[in-house]
Amino acid sequence: MTIKDFIEKAIEGGWKEFFDFSFLYTIGNTVTLEYGKTKDTVEKQLHEIVLDPKAWEAVGKVERWEENSINNIVYTKGYQYKMNNLMPHLQEGGTIESYIETL
Repeated sequence: MTIKDFIEKAIEGGWKEFFDFSFLYTIGNTVTLEYGKTKDTVEKQLHEIVLDPKAWEAVGKVERWEENSINNIVYTKGYQYKMNNLMPHLQEGGTIESYIETL
């Protein structure tokens, strides 16, 4: 999955912060989105997006990430598991982009 895919799936999954927005492009760590009705643009830093649990939850809905459970006891939701693995990836020298590509 690319950063573009991640953002588009978050919007598709109902990420409220950018409802009715569409992805335009990224330059470095800056993501530019366009509001559908007025064509106004908004710029966000990539880390602001990937640190928002609601964005991960919305992507999880689209990707159908399942809950992780043992004996029918849910101990983490699928999106939380994937979101929580971002930090160890960064600590090991990875980048946000390289982690998103593994999803």
